[in-house]
Amino acid sequence: MQDYKTAHRHLLRALDEAPGELELWYASLLVSWEAMDYKSLKKAIKSAKALGGDEALLKRFEVLCQARTSTDIPGTITLLQDSIRSLGPEPEIMYSLGEAYLKIGLSEQALGWFRKTITLKNRHEKAWLGEIAALENIIFEGNLTKATGPRISRPPELRKLAALYKAYLEVWPDNSNIRRDQALFLVKTSEHAKAAPELEKLLAFEPSNLSLRRVLAYSYRKTGRYREAALYLKALLKEKPKDLALLIEYSHCLDRAGAGKHAYTILDKARGFFKPNADLYLALGIMSFRHKEIEKALDCFREAAALLPADPRPYEWMLAVARKSKHPEDIISYYESEVKKRRNLKN
Repeated sequence: MQDYKTAHRHLLRALDEAPGELELWYASLLVSWEAMDYKSLKKAIKSAKALGGDEALLKRFEVLCQARTSTDIPGTITLLQDSIRSLGPEPEIMYSLGEAYLKIGLSEQALGWFRKTITLKNRHEKAWLGEIAALENIIFEGNLTKATGPRISRPPELRKLAALYKAYLEVWPDNSNIRRDQALFLVKTSEHAKAAPELEKLLAFEPSNLSLRRVLAYSYRKTGRYREAALYLKALLKEKPKDLALLIEYSHCLDRAGAGKHAYTILDKARGFFKPNADLYLALGIMSFRHKEIEKALDCFREAAALLPADPRPYEWMLAVARKSKHPEDIISYYESEVKKRRNLKN
């Protein structure tokens, strides 16, 4: 039942009655290790040694205890490597070696030892979690989630982690932390159709979690479920009425859901409640352009350009409007040069 404190209490009573019973000290070794009670573990090792306990078994626990309590990580790695050579492949020692490598940022080496541990003991949950952590480090340190293009052309690490999350949750479905990590990974890799149902499951247990609701709304928006996204965003705005980015996102979803006039009215009125903001003018301009209100769109983009003179985005949109509306070539050339100038500054 994993109630190690109670188990240890009963063992201590038994040991009071029979301190020379080696099997009880072996039981104390196991319970102390699982409970991460290293003081009791050291005592159990010492007592079992005095009673002539199995040398290989006690050496194993000595090594594991030192690995967990030592602050000398390189020394711990050497100790664990030597122990594997002398004691042979042993899941806990191999796992501890992977854990030590992970602590000093050697994720590739850690990954290999976690996999070896699982090969020997498939239901070693900590090794599964270690493998997930190591692979996450490799992916996010290497910035691999920004890979674009078809799914088949993405880095193999992304496919491996997706499969690893799935395999882990099939065995341990109640780990909400890993389920959350999986959902956020799917969002980061733009797998929004798969992310949405995972986020919905999490939200069932955390209905008041603002971040989860916002990410779910984002995934709905990315999969064209604009009405559902707008419902979540409207509720979020009641809690955070001063969040302009949230308001812009909400208006975008309303517009895409077919309520363009209402969306524009919301953004237009927002100008009276917020300080002059380039993102607000850009959103108004884009919405106006989408509804073929060309002059209104250009006015908004000019306002945005005045607020952010070095930002290429307002001029990029003015160029798009000019091309779509078949403005004279000299105007198009002017916008092209302004965009190029700002992009060069940005780079």
